[in-house]
Amino acid sequence: MGIGTRSALLLMLLTAATEAMAGKDLVRVNERVWMELREPERAALKENYYVSVMPATEYGIILNVQVVDESIPGRSGGSQLGSAVGSAAYIDHAFGGRNWNYSASGHLGASLLGSIIGGSMDAPPVPIFRSRYTITDLRGNVRTFDRVDSRPFTMPVGTCVSVPGLIISERSICQMDVSAIRSEFIQPIAARGTGFMGRSPEPIRSAPPAPGTVLPPEKSAQAPVVAPDPAIKKAEAVRTASPFGPGSVRCKFGTSGVVLITEEACRGAEGAVLK
Repeated sequence: MGIGTRSALLLMLLTAATEAMAGKDLVRVNERVWMELREPERAALKENYYVSVMPATEYGIILNVQVVDESIPGRSGGSQLGSAVGSAAYIDHAFGGRNWNYSASGHLGASLLGSIIGGSMDAPPVPIFRSRYTITDLRGNVRTFDRVDSRPFTMPVGTCVSVPGLIISERSICQMDVSAIRSEFIQPIAARGTGFMGRSPEPIRSAPPAPGTVLPPEKSAQAPVVAPDPAIKKAEAVRTASPFGPGSVRCKFGTSGVVLITEEACRGAEGAVLK
């Protein structure tokens, strides 16, 4: 297979994968929860989301952390030795001949020069901290992992991490269970009525109206016409009357409260007009 043919096939695969992911949100589900879902639920998730199944052995929760200081101390013996050698060499030179030629500044300079030359054998301290993490993966296995760092800081217990890299991951990967997946993703798919188990959910059927119920006009064609109850007729007259129109009176119905409606509406509803 030529290079051009392989490039074309790779481009086709990348295009198909991109089109499949277009318009879909990414949902990360750990392997343990994914296997507990029913097959129709997994199919509905794949149809409506781009699902990434995370291996259960590659994620876990930190149970314990122990830190050991393995730092290497620095070395400064080279500069000290060089300073001593420079000082001794200057004294030998100053007092070795017949004419002494000692200078305090020359002596100090020789010591500093020796210290600088000897400092090439020195080494700075190297901070090394080994952290041992005890982690339980999503299958319940307890494992340990070591991390070496120059700082003694560690991740807190209970953090969700990927292993063996010990990288902090989304908490939902470790803590999400089947009920959370169903309530957050499966039930909304079923409510939308698309792509759930290959069919739309059954329509919700309303209960038949109780006797004497007055239905709205748009629902009258869907239910038999029921003769209105006298009490409902009174209430309807009170509801439709304008209490603030001209000629409004105080009207009392039995033991109920007093309302402000027209006198005609009050008498039509068999109410008592109060003076």
